[in-house]
Amino acid sequence: MDCLLFEEKRERERDINFVGGRMVLVACFTGTAFRHLPWLVPHNRKDIFDSKKKRTVSICSARLQDNFTERLGFIGCGHMAGAIIRGFIAAGIPGDLIHATTRTQLSADNAKQLGVGHISSDNRHLVESCDMIFLAVKPQSLDPVLRQLRESVNSEVLYQKLFVSIAAGKTCEQIASQLGESNRVRVLRVMPNLPVAVGHVAGAYCADRHVDPKDIDRVVKLFSLVGQLEQVDENCMEAVTALCGSGPAFVYMFLEALADGAVRQGLNRKVANRLALEMVYGASKLAKKDDLHFAQLRNQVESPAGTTVYGTAALESGHFRTAIIHAIQEAVQRAKQL
Repeated sequence: MDCLLFEEKRERERDINFVGGRMVLVACFTGTAFRHLPWLVPHNRKDIFDSKKKRTVSICSARLQDNFTERLGFIGCGHMAGAIIRGFIAAGIPGDLIHATTRTQLSADNAKQLGVGHISSDNRHLVESCDMIFLAVKPQSLDPVLRQLRESVNSEVLYQKLFVSIAAGKTCEQIASQLGESNRVRVLRVMPNLPVAVGHVAGAYCADRHVDPKDIDRVVKLFSLVGQLEQVDENCMEAVTALCGSGPAFVYMFLEALADGAVRQGLNRKVANRLALEMVYGASKLAKKDDLHFAQLRNQVESPAGTTVYGTAALESGHFRTAIIHAIQEAVQRAKQL
């Protein structure tokens, strides 16, 4: 696996694409010293002066370190776990280092297609074999899984493992106390989202107070291969669940509505879908680059008495922003009920 790394004296940016199964990554880092991504080895560095932007850009290729040996175990291999696994493997993590347990043959077949090296239905064996355990079952199914692990796995073995939960609504303390002595079980919560599959996760993490900072660093470094995680207080994790976990569905509804509106005005469906997708992608990229308040960006598009301000006024009359805010609120409340 090779990628391209770009360094410049600007706020950090990154853009990841997958071309023919190969990760191509563009990253910008604050400061003059080259800082490669965790577990990536830079080589063939070249410095190029960008006369337009008056700065020097460093370009080099990079690869995953050969000494990456973390054995990753996934209890559950549904949509989210599958997306994480797909992103990790695309980023260069060998499938032989990934273990997964499934309850159905369909899930096992899907895991095999993803490239998972070790697939079974034995959670106890997975925990004993792996270093980092992802609790990737649905929140409603988590309690029975935790009870089974506490009853079947030696407690000293459990205390040696790092557990990473992606289940909504379950706190680190709740998970740790169900696995054993809560002050000895190491648990982090991570809320990723489905774009992790294409190397563009947006999410957050929080850690139990008993987790060693080195363990937190292990998880953050791992996910840096597929995007960015923000550290938040645990009482904000449900808000992250709604914004990042559920957010893609809200964006897809918006894209669908945009395309439907254009089709209603006579545009071809396939063309409308493509244009809607590219428009939202480009608008997001510009917003990230300019780092302005979203209202400022909107105002840049709204000319006096122009088409855009008539359209945004129609959205306001339809309570567009209120509906989105209410959707986040409802998703948060549901996450708290799980």
